[in-house]
Amino acid sequence: MKLSLIPRPMVTDIFEEEESGILSISENFAITPAKKLEKYVLLIQRDILDILNMDVHIKKDDSTENLFININPAEFIEAQSYRIVIDENGIELCGADETGLFYAIQTFKQLLLIYGKNLQYMEIEDEPGYSWRGLHIDVSRHFFPISFLKKIVNMMALLKLNRFHWHLTDDQGWRIESFKFPNLHETGSCRNEEGQQKAQYYTQAEIRDFVKYAEERFIEVVPEIDMPGHTQAMLASYPHLSCSGEVVQVWDKWGVSEQVLCLGKESTYQFVEELLEEVIPLFSSPYFHIGGDECPETEWIKCPHCQKKIEELGLDRFRSLQHHFTHFLGKILKKHSKQLIGWDEIIEGELPDNAIVMSWRGDAIDGALFAMKQNRPVIFTPNTSYYFDWKQTILADEQGAFGVTSLKRVFDYKPLKMLLQKTDIISEQLEELIMGIQANVWTEYIHNEKELEYMLYPRLLAIAEQAWQKGNNEDFEEFHKRVNTFKNMVMDFYEVNYCKKV
Repeated sequence: MKLSLIPRPMVTDIFEEEESGILSISENFAITPAKKLEKYVLLIQRDILDILNMDVHIKKDDSTENLFININPAEFIEAQSYRIVIDENGIELCGADETGLFYAIQTFKQLLLIYGKNLQYMEIEDEPGYSWRGLHIDVSRHFFPISFLKKIVNMMALLKLNRFHWHLTDDQGWRIESFKFPNLHETGSCRNEEGQQKAQYYTQAEIRDFVKYAEERFIEVVPEIDMPGHTQAMLASYPHLSCSGEVVQVWDKWGVSEQVLCLGKESTYQFVEELLEEVIPLFSSPYFHIGGDECPETEWIKCPHCQKKIEELGLDRFRSLQHHFTHFLGKILKKHSKQLIGWDEIIEGELPDNAIVMSWRGDAIDGALFAMKQNRPVIFTPNTSYYFDWKQTILADEQGAFGVTSLKRVFDYKPLKMLLQKTDIISEQLEELIMGIQANVWTEYIHNEKELEYMLYPRLLAIAEQAWQKGNNEDFEEFHKRVNTFKNMVMDFYEVNYCKKV
């Protein structure tokens, strides 16, 4: 018997040879927590009620229990590890720490969803692979409510994904409430497009609530404010931030606007610093994404302020202004104990010492190697394999834009193997700099919740599998069987829309 869990646990031992090797959960079941773990018991109790429609009770004494949860670091080598034992004595969920225990509960939840109340005797020992197991959602191009984002976070938790990259600003929309600069959300959050004319943004209270909700599921919310390009919504709100100072509208086109922050004016730097001082405290993650991608130099070349700034700094080209700005952002973030993350365009200059590179162009390997030569950590988000706004099949009526990123293509991308084909650096050195992988969803052509879910699933399952396995699973056919079971038994249960053609 092979369990249809996603991601697949590292070690699974099914005790099929034992006589009567089935444990049946019933209303008489009792859950006992170790000290200070009552909140996790409530999670399990709720899951059993939701999935099996059974209201099991909680014991608070040392008498015999059917399900026991505990944290015992001494039993594990790696942090975030866990173990599940199901036998004639009942069920034990044990973690190396709270994160490990939570992952044990998510695996147990999948067992309930897929196999119901009758569980085979088994032992599972498991631990995460990559430290960064991410999903990026663009809410600038089209806005999605917090309630829907929480539904996505719930599925991420079940799949043991742990980073929610929140793309909050771009040319087409600013989505963060600002008390200091209110035009950002009052003007910058709406544009001249059907359904987008009214202000749509997240209040600071909503952001804090969402961050807390994700934290409770051991997911960090990593915000992105894209700068110095992709900023026309900012410039529509505060025109003095541009090189020309001309009034522009929030961009109602797709692609890359040439309207970017003026990096020659000191007022731009002051504005950005004050803005970050307000926004940074909303997020508890130690990471902050500054964008840095696809920034045209057109306006800088014409701008007397930028020309003067280049001379003052002794720079040899206009692109160096962006590298100067990236270091400026790095210093602000460092002051707040945050690490800077940027798209791989930031590697075209010397990187700040607290920078992490998110490599996205093509297969992401060249950008990753360039960053690694500067001894900088890398997260792999290749557009040719991990962009989920791309189509899932070659069918003529398939939803999506650009190329095709099939489930198999997502599954088959193995960053370490590809790196070793291009470099003679020993794998141990490379592995230390690979933080992990991430799927990216851009929403220019995704208008509503149903469409976004369709683009996410089932491809996100392949990200979860390879992130947990560090890309070591080579058996796509076996994985695909688990995907089909997961779709039927888990996604249908939670009424998740997904692509049924793969």
